[in-house]
Amino acid sequence: MLLVTPPGGNSVILSGDEHGTVHRWDAATGDPVGGKLCELDSMAMLLTSLVLEDGRLLVACGTAYGEIRCFDVATGEPVGRSINTGNGTPAIAAISTPEGPLLLASSDDGIVQQWDVNTGEIIDDSLEGVSVATAMLSDGSYALATGQQNGDINILRTGGPRRVSA
Repeated sequence: MLLVTPPGGNSVILSGDEHGTVHRWDAATGDPVGGKLCELDSMAMLLTSLVLEDGRLLVACGTAYGEIRCFDVATGEPVGRSINTGNGTPAIAAISTPEGPLLLASSDDGIVQQWDVNTGEIIDDSLEGVSVATAMLSDGSYALATGQQNGDINILRTGGPRRVSA
């Protein structure tokens, strides 16, 4: 489940079901909004969002089996190409870069892959981690955290990596 607020819009709750469908709900009333957002091949359990340079709100929907698709929350239209990580995907996150939006997907084998949302191509797989999360910082840059099975995390941001032990 994910709560998002499109720029200039009303807050929407996104929820995935066991059939792979992601639904949109008005956060204030609980009423359905605009029908299904997407349909995946198996249970839709991974959701993340990102505001694009043009102001649209992108949501990435994924399954534990590595299928990931991105959509415009307002219109329901697909954005970019489908991504298939090729293995189990426990977590996804997204960041905006000058080159375009990137999707990050952790995997069961401990690798975090970076994908170009527009092309569906893998850009980098040099990060390690079984989980991944991002946050926009007050200066507009991003912090990227990858987690290890032993509880350690790596935080990457402008200025370099910092390791934190559990």
